Order: sequence, then structure tokens, then C-alpha cells
Amino acid sequence: RDHRNFSKMASPQQEEELDPRIQEELERLNRAADEINSLELELDDSRASFRQLLTESTQRLNMLAKKLGSCVDRARPYYQARREAKEAQIETQKAVHWFDRATSMHNAAQHAGKETGQLCGQGTAVLPGTERG
Repeated sequence: RDHRNFSKMASPQQEEELDPRIQEELERLNRAADEINSLELELDDSRASFRQLLTESTQRLNMLAKKLGSCVDRARPYYQARREAKEAQIETQKAVHWFDRATSMHNAAQHAGKETGQLCGQGTAVLPGTERG
């Protein structure tokens, strides 16, 4: 995690001889390393805050569970049933949508079939030698 200062790797004599483009790239690399260090510190702080919040929330939840006791256990089936009813409602809405779509496609196909049949019936001609008698 300790990102080096890359321009210090060169001796003072080598620094004088460095191409200005290389010196510029080394400076960019140093700025990037500083930013990485800063972001890693921020990440560490965020992780520590998360762990603290998680610990506090767990303690609070456990305290509420003890305080409410069996109320939570008695209410659980109700909320489970509500969740399942909501899922069933969503699935029903999807089924209705697909049914409506299938019905519409079926009706369109029937209509097209009738039109095709009518067109075929209008254009029928008796070919010589095919008469039924």
C-alpha cells in the first residue's frame, strides 16, 4: 500500500539527464500513487464505519427481538402471506398479459385465415378435365 515516489528513484545526476517527457510521466505516476493512497485510506475508513454500523444494528435488532419476543413470531406468518400474495398478484398480471397477447394473435390468425379462404374461394376456376360429374 505504500506507493513510492518514483522520481526519487533516480539520482540527482540522472534526473538532470532525464528526458522532460520521462520526468513528466514520473510526476503523473507520483500523483496517481498519491491518489491511490488517499482512496485506500478512504476505503479503510468506510469499511470501519460499515463494521461499526453493522455491529450497532445487530445489537439493536437483538434488543428489539428480546423486547418484542413472541410478537414477532406471531406476526411472521401474516407478513409472509402478504409477500406471497404480492408475488402471486405479479405472476397473475404477467399471465393476463400473455393471455391477452395470445388471444390477440389467435384472433388475428383466424381473421387472416378467413380472408385467405375467401380469396381462395373467389379465385377458383374449373380447369378443363377436372369437372366432377
